[in-house]
Amino acid sequence: MLEERAKWPKRIVDVGCGIGGSSRYLAEKFGASSVGITLSPVQARRANALAAAQGLTHKVLISGHLFLLGLFFFYTFFKVLDNFCRVYARVAIIV
Repeated sequence: MLEERAKWPKRIVDVGCGIGGSSRYLAEKFGASSVGITLSPVQARRANALAAAQGLTHKVLISGHLFLLGLFFFYTFFKVLDNFCRVYARVAIIV
């Protein structure tokens, strides 16, 4: 069981998370920290409210301002994400 638990994700990046269902589920199931990214600030507010209702605010953070940043941000974001994943091998990414 300990070997199996060592393989569980510790950090999760949930791209296109909507209201954060996957982020909340994985944070609860595996105890992982999750950062979710959605296009909609409305979805982000709802996702964070749902995380709070489940007592997961210390594990789940959803941001919803991608649409303000444009295409340059998307390129930069994925470049940073690629570098992050190279440094931290045990990261689960949901796209």
